[in-house]
Order: sequence, then C-alpha cells, then structure tokens
Amino acid sequence: MPIWVWIALSLCVVLSIGCASVCLWVVCDRCEGSASVTTDGSTAASCPQSASPSRIVVTGLKVVDDKGRVRALLSVGQAGPALVLLRDDGANGVTLSVGPHGPTVAVHDLEGEPRASMRMIGQQPLIEVGDDDGGGRGVLTVFERSPSLEVAAGEGEGRVELTVFKGEPGLRLMDQAGRYRGGVRVLDDAPEIELLDSGERTRAYFSLHGGAPSLVLFDEQERVRTVIGASSLLPRGVKLSSPMDEAAVVLLGEEAKVGFEASGR
Repeated sequence: MPIWVWIALSLCVVLSIGCASVCLWVVCDRCEGSASVTTDGSTAASCPQSASPSRIVVTGLKVVDDKGRVRALLSVGQAGPALVLLRDDGANGVTLSVGPHGPTVAVHDLEGEPRASMRMIGQQPLIEVGDDDGGGRGVLTVFERSPSLEVAAGEGEGRVELTVFKGEPGLRLMDQAGRYRGGVRVLDDAPEIELLDSGERTRAYFSLHGGAPSLVLFDEQERVRTVIGASSLLPRGVKLSSPMDEAAVVLLGEEAKVGFEASGR
C-alpha cells in the first residue's frame, strides 16, 4: 500500500476521535487517480504503485456524527469553495461560500431553503432576508458610507426605502409597480414631504424652511398652481402685491399668472 494511503488513514483515525469519522477524497500530486479513504481502511481507487506524491490534495471533505449522518460538507466547485453545515435531518443549515463576487454566508430554514444571507459585492456589504416563498423582503446595505434599508411587502407589492445620504435622512414610498409615490426627507435642516402621481410627477410638496411652513400644489405638467405660506418654489417672474408670509395664498394660471392672491398682513 503506498505511503500516502497510510498517511490518509492516520488522518482519518485522528479525526474520528469523539465518535465522528471523516472521509477524504484525495487526488494524487503526480497522477489522475484518486482514493476515498475511510476509517475501515477501504479505498475506492488508488494511484499506481509507482506514484510517490509529495503532497495530498483534498478536494472534498465530509464530517459525519456518531450515527453516520453527514453534518458538514467542504468542497471546491467551479464557483469556488463552500462549507455547508447540515441539520440532523440532512437539510442545509448554514452555508459559507466564496464566489466570483465575494464571500457569502447563507442561513437556511427547517426545509433547507435560504432565508437570510450576508455577502460582499466588491466593497459593498449586503444583508438580505426573505420569506418562505423565496421572495426578498428586506435589504440592508452601505454604499460609499451611505446606509440604506429596503423593506418590501412581497413581490408585486409596495416597499419602503430608508436612506441616509451625506448625513441627510430620507424615506421613500414605492407602489406595487415599483414607482416612487411619496417621500420624507431632511435637507439643510429643513424637513420636506413630497407626493407624486402614478407617472412619478410631483403633485404636492410640503416643507418647513427657516421655521416657515409652506404647501405647494402642482398640475400634471408639474407646474406650480397653488402656494400656501412662504415658499421658495414660486415660479420666477411672478409678481405679487405683497411679500409672501405664513398666511399667504397664491393661485396661478397655466401661464404662471397670478389668478388670486391673499395675505395675512
């Protein structure tokens, strides 16, 4: 029996302590033969007697418990290395893999289906959670120091996006078709609320700039038609009889002409 087989057998004996055994798939360094070595000394195949490999290359590893059930799998495939930890019934429990885009840790449910994962895409970390139908329900990521959290009701349903961009927090509401329909954000220490129609056109805008509230209503062409309060969104060239204040009301025509104007002054 070649010496490398004796070395593999010795490894199996050492790793079997504690009522667990290990099977090694060994590929010879100088031939294409392989051997499946177990604690009983049996081999499925072996290299020619003339081969004297200088090293043992392990391409697969199985760890079983004292009842012979496989509990861990280590392998290297075309996509990269992977380590799978299995439950008592043989279903996948946790998978650690390294693919072309980076490492991934996946957590599986009782049926062995992936329900949560943490991975790296380049320099961008990503955490995903899903439901029992395989649909994505939540994504947490950080892109260029800007964190974002997306929560979805389900496939074809609405979702919410929470972001912090350059220190400014924002909340985006998406409809069932994935269209942006409403948002809340804070820009330059001023809170803003925006409402959009099904064409993602802004129709209403409420803000609090400099402590002064204002409400602006837009038509289907996103032209300002109504302004309540002191707003900086009044179209250029519009001339009012008095400066706008918190009690001001301005109604504009299609050509941005003042149709009605009232002030609390």
